[in-house]
Amino acid sequence: MRRIVAGIALGLCVLCPRPAFAWGEVGHRVVGRIAASQLTQAARARVAKILGVANTKAAVADALSDAAEWPDAVARTKYKKTVDWHFIDLGVKPNASKDNTLWASSDTAFARIIKYAGTIKARMPDELEPGSDLEFVAHLVGDIHQPLHDTTDQDRGGNCLYVNFVLDNEDESPKTKFHAAWDRSIIEDRLGTNDVIIAKQLLRERKSQIAAAKSAAAATLTDVAGSVRAWIDEAHALAVTQLYEKLVPAVPKLETAPVAADCHDAAPVFKTAVWMIDQTPTDRAFDLIESQLVKAGARLAALLNVIAQ
Repeated sequence: MRRIVAGIALGLCVLCPRPAFAWGEVGHRVVGRIAASQLTQAARARVAKILGVANTKAAVADALSDAAEWPDAVARTKYKKTVDWHFIDLGVKPNASKDNTLWASSDTAFARIIKYAGTIKARMPDELEPGSDLEFVAHLVGDIHQPLHDTTDQDRGGNCLYVNFVLDNEDESPKTKFHAAWDRSIIEDRLGTNDVIIAKQLLRERKSQIAAAKSAAAATLTDVAGSVRAWIDEAHALAVTQLYEKLVPAVPKLETAPVAADCHDAAPVFKTAVWMIDQTPTDRAFDLIESQLVKAGARLAALLNVIAQ
């Protein structure tokens, strides 16, 4: 078995900007392309109109791919207030009063998906610029399916925990942030960087999973807020059981807490401890990453089929 070393750097910030972006450009574009392939004719026509492109499958796939990346590529810099919208940092150790404060906040991925789903359905003007409400829905549905965007162990959602993972060629990766490994490093190592090819591959290999996820989502989206919360709860549970709990020795389970951006007031354990994983998690993580990408695409399609028609 390969040994993976996980070293600790610094801590979490519930309300501070994050340096890593969920899924990276490749992952977000893949989610957009999968979603585009699952739209109804009415939803595709509306998406095409909102994004200002021809109502063809190819044009909408390209446009929704671009839309899913825009909040990272443009909005983070152009609209500074949007930085906090990309995550909801629920603690690995639950604390109802602290976690409920996050669920009630207007500046989380959860709140912004609900808000913009409503404005799109009501055909209201976009908050930031034309098309931006749809762009954020496309992006944030992807974000919440990256488990480290729904979870923190006072390590800033994995941004302060460093790992090595096993590359596809069986070499060991450079030291990588846990969050970044999930966002992009494992995906790009195993699948490459061509989002068109990756989306086609996942649509072919995970056809039944996509259909099941889309159908299940469609059945619950009469309650958009309840559905989105369930997706976040599911990803949060994955982070707790499939990401953090696989670290050896056991990582302390910590509640969400505000920590400065420089992490000087992070939990002391994260400043000194080193974690060893005595079996490679990379294949398991890769399978889970693929699963979360296709769920995000299928559920985004189901949501757009409800609100964008």
